Amino acid sequence: MLYLKTKLNYGIVSKRKDNMSIYTITGSNAVYEILILLKNHLKLKKDIAKLILKIIEDKRKIESIDDFIKVCELVDKTAEFNYSKNRKNTTLTVKKHNNLF
Repeated sequence: MLYLKTKLNYGIVSKRKDNMSIYTITGSNAVYEILILLKNHLKLKKDIAKLILKIIEDKRKIESIDDFIKVCELVDKTAEFNYSKNRKNTTLTVKKHNNLF
């Protein structure tokens, strides 16, 4: 993982208490660049990679609350790919906060 981090120039490598290493990349620009580089080489998680690329692209074009809600709906779809039992903010939360419900 340290080699990968060095080659990609993004993110941090850390070690969990169970001795498992984690490579974390944050920031939409960094994530976008890395996914563009890797998308054709992915065997697993290809569908979520495409979805995340779409979220980042659509996020850059937000001009209204409706655009924002559409991006939130895409983000909600990522929950299908991940273990996210503690997730509190959803499209429904955004709609309630903006009195759209």
